[in-house]
Amino acid sequence: MIVTYNAVYAQPAQFAMACNMTRLVRAAEVATTAAALLGPTIAVVGGGIGTILVVALAALIWPEVRHLGRLSEPREPEPP
Repeated sequence: MIVTYNAVYAQPAQFAMACNMTRLVRAAEVATTAAALLGPTIAVVGGGIGTILVVALAALIWPEVRHLGRLSEPREPEPP
């Protein structure tokens, strides 16, 4: 019997998932700290305003990104 699972190909995916989990944990720590220091309402409103400012700044720095449109067209899933 031949095993089709290849650990060499799985390791990069596992590493990427671990990195994403680490980022989520750090983001949760920052959000919790902001809420503890400023109060939940100010932390949420400040996060929303910060997000809008980052998007506006990115649009000003890289105007060509605004004209990209959809990066990939949706496609039908392949049958099994």
